Amino acid sequence: MSNKVAIVTDSTAYLPEDCLKQYHITITPLSVIWGEEVYQDGVDMLPGEFYSRLTTSKTMPTTSQVTPGAMQETFKSLLDQGYDVLGIFLSSQISGTYQSAVQALDLLGNVKRKS
Repeated sequence: MSNKVAIVTDSTAYLPEDCLKQYHITITPLSVIWGEEVYQDGVDMLPGEFYSRLTTSKTMPTTSQVTPGAMQETFKSLLDQGYDVLGIFLSSQISGTYQSAVQALDLLGNVKRKS
């Protein structure tokens, strides 16, 4: 049994970098869709850029949940490093990210899940 725990959350958590490192928190980015352009929240679209663009844009952005495949890659990487994984996500009532995490676990196969 592992005694190392890695926390996984989505980019809506907006946690400070020092907190991410101190508590070994991995962020899975949501997609920000702005017209024809797609950005990864917190990766190639930072909050400052988002709000600056929001003040001048004629179109409003939308977001898309983390894909099950991206979530699976994150989980697998951490599991391969010997971590137990604790996922903390947006409510399933307002985002599909939780469902992506559940689907990712199903894709991984024989992984113990606790809801």
